[in-house]
Amino acid sequence: MIHHSRNTAQKQWAETKVLTISGVVRVFNTKRKLLKTMDDYSKAWLLLLEYVEKMALSDTTEVSLAALKAMQEMIMSSSSDDHTSSPKASFTSTTLKDINWNLCWKAWLNIGTQKTKFVANADTATPSQANLLLTGYVKIFSSLFPRIRTQFRRADMESLGEVLLLCIQVPIEHDSGASAESLTPVHVAAMDCLQLAEEVALEGGNPTLAPAIFEFLFQVHTQALSLILHVCGITMCSLSLSLQVISLAFSPKQQQSHGHDQQQQRQQLTSGRFREKLSLLGEVAAERLGDFFLAAYPLLQQGPKRVHILATTVKVFRSPLRLKYRCFRDSNWRTSVNVLLKVLRTGIPLARSLEEEVKVTAEPFWEELAQVLEHFLFSESALEQRQEERMADEAVDCHIIELLREEVLPFPNAVAPSFIRKVVILLNRGSIHSSIQLSEDCSGSVGLREDFAKLCFETLLDFSLVRDEPCFEMEQSECSLTNRLAITSLLQRFQEVLVDAIDGEKLNRNIPLRRQKTSEIAFVLRAIATVVASMKKASNPQVDDQTWRQAIALYPYLVQCTETNSPQISASVKEALLQYHDLLKPYGYPLP
Repeated sequence: MIHHSRNTAQKQWAETKVLTISGVVRVFNTKRKLLKTMDDYSKAWLLLLEYVEKMALSDTTEVSLAALKAMQEMIMSSSSDDHTSSPKASFTSTTLKDINWNLCWKAWLNIGTQKTKFVANADTATPSQANLLLTGYVKIFSSLFPRIRTQFRRADMESLGEVLLLCIQVPIEHDSGASAESLTPVHVAAMDCLQLAEEVALEGGNPTLAPAIFEFLFQVHTQALSLILHVCGITMCSLSLSLQVISLAFSPKQQQSHGHDQQQQRQQLTSGRFREKLSLLGEVAAERLGDFFLAAYPLLQQGPKRVHILATTVKVFRSPLRLKYRCFRDSNWRTSVNVLLKVLRTGIPLARSLEEEVKVTAEPFWEELAQVLEHFLFSESALEQRQEERMADEAVDCHIIELLREEVLPFPNAVAPSFIRKVVILLNRGSIHSSIQLSEDCSGSVGLREDFAKLCFETLLDFSLVRDEPCFEMEQSECSLTNRLAITSLLQRFQEVLVDAIDGEKLNRNIPLRRQKTSEIAFVLRAIATVVASMKKASNPQVDDQTWRQAIALYPYLVQCTETNSPQISASVKEALLQYHDLLKPYGYPLP
């Protein structure tokens, strides 16, 4: 009697293959002890492996699933049988077993390479079957890995990475009822495979394995957040080591087409769900990248190799941090910036500690970091937020400034001069918190960061001439670079604020200034008094003629500020003018 679902010759033949492969492997496993007494046991095992591999590459999903299940049973049965075998038997067949497991490893790789491409382009398999097929395939690695663990090298990691990347890029239509905040079974299985490789790398026996894992994580993160999915043909983008790809998974959600083509609408829905899962995978990959960096960086070769890994780590976060509020998921950029901060806490001291002859290798890292920080701190994207959300995002920006304040600015001689200049420019730009960006409907403001602006201003002030204590861990000449840049930027910023305040007073003579504007002007006036007082205390080499000219040039603007009606500003401008008393007579340098 033929089952109603096997009503064609093709389906009946497929069922015959399923029963055959299942039966042969079951007999082989149950009679293993008897078969091992034969001289050609190894040959029989290899022939069965070839048959299973051929069936796994079948165009019929049922046959492929049966073959993968059979392969899993072969590996599990052989592993348990080897553990119970006698020492003599283990010794006499050691070489033979190694050959068998190496061939099994190659067969697994071949199945993955061929099958993922077929599933991605096939129209016959249902989504649930495709997910089950790929999940079952990836899970086989967990059983196979203990057999090849001692021989697992960088080339093997690269091959594993290529296959896993193919698997995680196969589009899915639904997630079998799983939570929207959870990874797909295929993605979970792929991350489990990676964990096995990480454990071997962290043992330190193979120094080349850790860089290969980093490269894989870079690709997973980038591909997961930058995958180009051609839904019309369901063709995947090629696997490339290039990390400079246009971000799709973090790009703004595009509006659905209003066409009436049902197939096109289904494909758009599939693409959206697929991007959602890929974005989640990208976040998991980012967290794994940060954890593995902290655990594995001592194992990396000191010097250029460490810096290359560090620079590439910063580079992969460029896209989500630049898009920020335009990411596909709001958690995309938040996860990325948290991981980046964790990496930089360790990475910046590593880059600073390079020997003089290899410092040039750190230039790409400093350049990339400068770009990433600029795009993130002053992102072109904007979002209308509630007060608590805006304060939380502003706190992240402040953490970045604090990191630069602690790990970069005190060590100008150990950091690229171009990066020091870029940091000072960012601080100067960040201190301008009076500029408001209105929302599209002009109903409110976004991007107003008072705490961030105050921290930027205080950092500039702190690294000008205000510090009386000697700079730690560096010579006085090293301090001067940061000091000169900071004091010049401060004085320019002072003039901008005073000019803006004077113009605003003229335009709105009878209208009180906003509280925020009043506080900013008063703060700047007090800062002028502090800086001028510090300049007078500093030694001559620290303050050159040009700096004194900049400070003196502020005097006319201070005089014009005395016309204000604000008591707070009046008290602050009086304090600043009193510091100019000594400059009205020859003091240290001739007046211009």
